[in-house]
Amino acid sequence: MISEEYTLGFDAFLRSFKQNLDSPFAFLLGAGASISSGIHSAEECLWDWKKQIYLSNNPSDATFLDIHLDCCKQIIQMWLDKQKKYPSLNDPNEYEFYAETAFPFEEDRTKYFKSLCYDKKPYIGYKLLCLLNKYGVVKSVWTTNFDSLVENAAYLVSVKPTNVNLLNSQVVFNNENNNELLCIALHGDYKYDKLKNTRQELDNQNQDFVDRLGIYFVDRNLIVIGYSGRDKSLMNALKYAFSKKGRGRLYWCGYGNKLNDEIRELLKTAQDSGREARYINTDGFDETMTSLLLSSYREDIDKKNEIDSILKSEQKTVEVKPFILDNCFSTGCIKTNLYPVSFPKDVYQFEINYPNDCNEWNFIKERIKPLCDIVAVPLNGKVYAFSFAEVIHTAFGNVLKSTPTRTPITIEAVSNNSALKALFLKTLLCGLSAHSNLHLSLSKAILYNKQFLFNGNKGVYEGIKLDILYKGNLNYALLSVTPTLYFENKESYSIEKYKSIFHDFLDKKRNRDYEKTIQTWENIIFKGKRAIFDFPLKSNNNFIFKIGNNRGFVDIDYTDKGVISEHPYISQHKLFTGTFICEPKLEFISRNSNKIVLDSNPMRGLKNNYPYDYLFQSKFNKEIKLGVICPISYQQAFKEFLCGLNGINHFGKDSDYIQDYSGFFNTYASTLNIPATNSPEWISCHDEQKDPILLAQNICKCALKIVTNNPGIIVLIFIPQKWERLRKFEQDGTSFDLHNYVKAYAAQSGFTTQFIEEKTINDKKMKTEIYWWLSLALFTKSMRSPWALSNLDEKTAYAGLGYSLKKNQDRKPTIMVGCSHIYNSKGQGLRYKLSQIDNPLFDKKKNPYLSYEEAFKVGMNIQQMFIKSMDCLPKRVVIHKRTPFHTDEIHGLIDALSLANINDIDLVTITIEDNIRGINQYLSQGVSMDAAYPVWRGVCFPLSETEFILWTHGTVESIANKRSYFPGGRGIPSPLRVTKFYGNGNMITIAKEILGFTKMNWNSFNFYTKFPATIDTSNTLAQIGDLLNHTNGETYDYRYFI
Repeated sequence: MISEEYTLGFDAFLRSFKQNLDSPFAFLLGAGASISSGIHSAEECLWDWKKQIYLSNNPSDATFLDIHLDCCKQIIQMWLDKQKKYPSLNDPNEYEFYAETAFPFEEDRTKYFKSLCYDKKPYIGYKLLCLLNKYGVVKSVWTTNFDSLVENAAYLVSVKPTNVNLLNSQVVFNNENNNELLCIALHGDYKYDKLKNTRQELDNQNQDFVDRLGIYFVDRNLIVIGYSGRDKSLMNALKYAFSKKGRGRLYWCGYGNKLNDEIRELLKTAQDSGREARYINTDGFDETMTSLLLSSYREDIDKKNEIDSILKSEQKTVEVKPFILDNCFSTGCIKTNLYPVSFPKDVYQFEINYPNDCNEWNFIKERIKPLCDIVAVPLNGKVYAFSFAEVIHTAFGNVLKSTPTRTPITIEAVSNNSALKALFLKTLLCGLSAHSNLHLSLSKAILYNKQFLFNGNKGVYEGIKLDILYKGNLNYALLSVTPTLYFENKESYSIEKYKSIFHDFLDKKRNRDYEKTIQTWENIIFKGKRAIFDFPLKSNNNFIFKIGNNRGFVDIDYTDKGVISEHPYISQHKLFTGTFICEPKLEFISRNSNKIVLDSNPMRGLKNNYPYDYLFQSKFNKEIKLGVICPISYQQAFKEFLCGLNGINHFGKDSDYIQDYSGFFNTYASTLNIPATNSPEWISCHDEQKDPILLAQNICKCALKIVTNNPGIIVLIFIPQKWERLRKFEQDGTSFDLHNYVKAYAAQSGFTTQFIEEKTINDKKMKTEIYWWLSLALFTKSMRSPWALSNLDEKTAYAGLGYSLKKNQDRKPTIMVGCSHIYNSKGQGLRYKLSQIDNPLFDKKKNPYLSYEEAFKVGMNIQQMFIKSMDCLPKRVVIHKRTPFHTDEIHGLIDALSLANINDIDLVTITIEDNIRGINQYLSQGVSMDAAYPVWRGVCFPLSETEFILWTHGTVESIANKRSYFPGGRGIPSPLRVTKFYGNGNMITIAKEILGFTKMNWNSFNFYTKFPATIDTSNTLAQIGDLLNHTNGETYDYRYFI
């Protein structure tokens, strides 16, 4: 941690800059400022040189070596260390050494940097920096970079740059011109002169520059950003400059909460000389410049408009290409729980006088509460209602402004307005309840029958949840009927009991059982014919609802599954047309040929083949080493359990998925090193623990002790049942989670952990499954890759956004935005980045969303994550999240990405669909019949032009020949609703990507997860992220958090 005397909060930095706009500023930029413009940082250059040296000596590894993966960096460093002629990792002379070793000739080094800078355009931060010159704030930019980004950006905003380099260094002494921006290249410019890269070159700073620094910053403020401080001579020159008395301040903007000795010494030198000098933890160059400009000129309309013109240089309209499914040949179908419903053609409309400062919805609710036969909602200053005219006058007589009149209304108008949707749903519920003689819970939209007491549970009744869906331009809507339970007094049941009752009701129904339940309710509602009723019931008001008893079907094209019907399929009551997407394939390495082989089943793929990274990793005889923290009385049992990982365990059952566990080495071709109980890697602790926070701190302390001398070790933490009460608590508005606390600490300290509970080692029935699941977790947490996705577009990159809501010290809400990204075509490289939003926005459903400014910053973050992780920017970017994209979010994201020339963007929301259920069918003589198993995983159909339904959870192929099965045994799977808010991606492409990423959660050996890894993991990070010491700049491998 950095001492407070050296730090300044980012918000305070923004205020300080704004307060001193009348004082001259200069910027010192390092390579970090150019990352988002597509140019390597100093660290990336360093690793690129190491990679080139390694591949020159190991050319056969080129196919599998991805320098962006941490495990590949570790392997390269191990090889370099073994040669005993290269500097150790993080040696202060690494950069200079490898620059000269990779390219001994000066001309070759120049060509290397020239190729890095070729055709690169300045990203947003450089343009905003040059605006500060235009506004009279920044007079000069000093840079250690070799690129021309400052110069190019200056021309783009009509600022004239004056270049100063090693050949004309004396120009720095010229008087400043208000119409020019001085651009000083401290290490040279590849277009004009020699570059400084080697140790000898860097240690000899140009004396003209040193002298000018000493004079220049007496009365000028310096902001350093994107610079690591690795150049000794420049750091000495800065110390010299800020050791002098003066008014000029030093703002050092960096990443994280750690300072190297050189920067700390510089800050101390400046402070000892009476200067203000502080370190600011930022989120990067572009984000910082955006915040500086927007916060400083928010009230200056002209300048704000100019800034906006840069941020929104190519303002795009929100375009969404419709989901269209062409050329489908129906070879099967699924039956839905959807029924056609038609509405009344008109509705009462009137105006009322509201009391001052009242909530319109609450006022109307209170007015109609004592009365029957009325449903009303506010909309645009009017009230819309179904009722008798007399009842309306009774409810609102003393506040009526106009006479209630019947006004025509269309189904299109209803479908486009949430208030009208609520009106029609509530009215339908009230009418159908009376029509069918059923009890009603209006707030939960549930009809229930008190004769259907469920399993003898007091006050728990079988019921149906109703909702209305709107389909395209049809003149009718769809009523969804979903079997559920109604609890008269939910509070009388514990959470565990409540879940257990629901599990018994829903999760134990097979496909045909579920269909029988729906048919039971059909008989109650329809009695063999359409349900037609007026509201109020038998009122002759002509507010008529009609619900058809002809339940809808979805015709499915199963051609890709290989299904060709012998008899023509007879389509009946078709609502939608869908298709089947085959199970995504995974890549492994064949044990016979050492070539890539494909298998859709992850467990079978690993049992029959080597892991995906085997060819590369096997050269290093990779050993996976474990450390253990365990209460002393459990250590023998835990040791025996762990040793079982290296043995064989037979499943012993006729299985559809689980196979015999062959032992760790036979499965992963890697040795699992389990420590002895008396070794330094096994730490025993007391069984009895009382203080949860002290327990967490001690676990972290012990874990750090284990990893200090064992880089790459995985720390296992045994949790006995008696510690259960210590794992979570909430007190005085704060919460504690032992798991998240330890995970956050481990992530920041750079090691992985695995929690193992007492019930896990005692479970004999699930022993084989447990060894499979645990072995995969350990293999993955050693930074290995068990499998990779096949057939993803190599020019597309993927990101996920997740939110975690918390409250700050003032009890005000803040949100943590977790951004995950998967950056290569194999689905590898999942990393996290965090941002904290202090003034979050919430929609009507209390979902958090981002302002334009915050979304723009997140877009910059995503772009930078891809730059750091790929050799070139992707052509297409797909962003997933679980809450709706709002207009400001959409514009902020697409503007930030478009400025990096990424214009093919798909913004997609993925949620569980609660109201649509499918009953799988098979065909007999061309007629559909209820199947034994649920809907197949991979079935999808367009619900509207912007939405489609996708089953990621469903029936799959068994490992047994010609057999299928449903993971979990029973239950009716909920599909996903996928909504596209922006982009041109078609349904099949987006569905295939989602299906593929449901198989990339390496923390589970399930055949798949319900959600794709992009959002499954971003939400996890957002929750744990609350505990991280800092959220700016750092990215984390997701394996630290699982």
